[in-house]
Amino acid sequence: MQVNKNIRGQAVIEYILLFGLIAFISINMVKGFSSYMGKTVGGLGVALTNQLTVGVCEKACYYKGYKN
Repeated sequence: MQVNKNIRGQAVIEYILLFGLIAFISINMVKGFSSYMGKTVGGLGVALTNQLTVGVCEKACYYKGYKN
């Protein structure tokens, strides 16, 4: 049985392609998670600013310590 010497590097190429695919998926997952966390923290900051700024709530405040 004769082994074809032209296919010796096939496993290395397959590992490189697999690693590239996994790296691509991982990077996109991290970008998506980072974007989600940025929007969440930004929304939380806006909500806290609206609730904790003096004079924002005209009729009923969540925290009764503010005098309007």
